[in-house]
Amino acid sequence: MKTIAVDDAMWKKLKQLKDERGVTFEDIIEDALFKAEKIPRSMFGAAKGLKPLTQKERKEMWQDDNRD
Repeated sequence: MKTIAVDDAMWKKLKQLKDERGVTFEDIIEDALFKAEKIPRSMFGAAKGLKPLTQKERKEMWQDDNRD
């Protein structure tokens, strides 16, 4: 975790947004960065909704069939 410094006016704006939206400061900053970079939210976490692979599935996927 890191700390950033903002002036009082920015602090008030961030705090107001946080309270209005019921989210974290990190959510507010992340949202601003996505908008600034014009990255659609749909591209965040491209594998969203997929369940993690099991160890067995991982092993099968990465198994080198060319080994003898």
